[in-house]
This record gives sequence, C-alpha cells and structure tokens, in this order.
Amino acid sequence: MAFAGRYGSTAAPGLLPNDKDVSFPAGPEDTISALRWSPVSNHLAAACWDAKVYIYDATNPTTTGNIKGVAAITGSAPFFDCDFSKVSPR
Repeated sequence: MAFAGRYGSTAAPGLLPNDKDVSFPAGPEDTISALRWSPVSNHLAAACWDAKVYIYDATNPTTTGNIKGVAAITGSAPFFDCDFSKVSPR
C-alpha cells in the first residue's frame, strides 16, 4: 500500500509514483473505515473491517520511505471508527 500526495494512493488511475510516496507494511485484510492521527505522537490508527485496529509509527517517513506497523488490536466485529485519547497518561 502506498500513501502519497493529494489522492492518498499511487494505485489510482493516472497517478504516477513520486519521491514523496511512503510505503506501508502489509496490514489490513479488508476495507479501512477510519484513519486517525495521534495528537501527541507520529502514530496513525486505521480501523478496519477485518476486526482490527492497526497502529503505525510514521516518524520520519520521508527520510526512510517507510511507515512501521507497531500494533494490531483485535476485536470480535469490524471497527467503524477509532481515535486517540486527548489526555496524556500519568
């Protein structure tokens, strides 16, 4: 999966890869229903129809060209939304 520019994916017709493309590791096995950025770190959460929420570390993706998967939270049904807490842990 690639994430880039205005349209999000270089797989769209008429779009060509460029030097700002970032590669995601293998992840969701079904549709992504929501994406949320952490308000306190460079983490991205993806809620998916495969009953998982994937957490990615997007620290310096333009330097490395990669985003790392750091967690997958499994549920018993598809996730339709996700979010990060705005409160810092103590």
